Amino acid sequence: MAILPKTKRKGARGSTPVVRAKSVEQNFSLYEMFEQFMNFKESEGLAEPTLYCYYEHLKYFTDFSGGDLSNEEVTLETFREYDLID
Repeated sequence: MAILPKTKRKGARGSTPVVRAKSVEQNFSLYEMFEQFMNFKESEGLAEPTLYCYYEHLKYFTDFSGGDLSNEEVTLETFREYDLID
């Protein structure tokens, strides 16, 4: 295997500012996130009874949580509390 010589770089590092894309904050509700999830699951071709179970479990969870939640309110702790009473 031949060792290639180093190439000479043109320009100095840091001479031009790096432009980074700003992160896009997406504020979805639990229902919006669930609909995206279900669209993906339907595209996988899951059986109707399986899809129905997902909707049924969402109903149980929203009964526990008191309705729709923002994405900031959907935390691991929320699911742990739900799992304890299940």
